[in-house]
Amino acid sequence: MAGQVVEVHRALAKQLSERLKVNNFNFLAFPDASTMRTDNKIEVWPEPGDYIDHWGTFGENGIAAVNVRLRIQTVMGDAITAGELIAELVSCGSGAQWSIWDALLTDHTLGGVAEEIQLPGTVEFDVDDETYAHVAWVPLKVILRKSGAGV
Repeated sequence: MAGQVVEVHRALAKQLSERLKVNNFNFLAFPDASTMRTDNKIEVWPEPGDYIDHWGTFGENGIAAVNVRLRIQTVMGDAITAGELIAELVSCGSGAQWSIWDALLTDHTLGGVAEEIQLPGTVEFDVDDETYAHVAWVPLKVILRKSGAGV
């Protein structure tokens, strides 16, 4: 199961990078402090508290869940542009030019890594007081099939 968890992070970053055609963005499978305040980026963070639920169903071929949060950071020349880009990225449906939902749900198996992706919560938004970087947190639940597990 541990290998699958790493693959979930990598698959999310890869799928977003391939399907979101937004300029000057980094897509990172894990948090990277070296770009903490200076780059536009989407990082895959472990969900605090409930990161991995091994007990979705029992049995060697049961299901488990990996709970992550996408951290979307925009650092632009002005706050309005940064805020507009965040709003565009978390929008969905017609009219949304860059939508993380559309990018993720076009292949809800992440290239065969997962059974499905679920969107369990609401998007949180904040602005860093020092850098004025705009940050949105998007919760995701990735359902995995356990293979040969003893539980």
